[in-house]
Amino acid sequence: MWWKPYLPEFFSIIIQGFVLKEIVNPNKIFMTGYSAGGDGIYHLGPMVADWLAGAAMMAGHPNGV
Repeated sequence: MWWKPYLPEFFSIIIQGFVLKEIVNPNKIFMTGYSAGGDGIYHLGPMVADWLAGAAMMAGHPNGV
């Protein structure tokens, strides 16, 4: 379900909350995923690329492959 249209807004709210609380540096946000999370990064990473310093798919596969 990583391709759902509401997910970029969901992650935006989470990231903004962490930035406002000064928990994360907005210039150093990385996302990684393993297994199903790897699928998530494959689909979600390009949708939120402007917010990230990097993204890595550790394992998993794009659906349909």
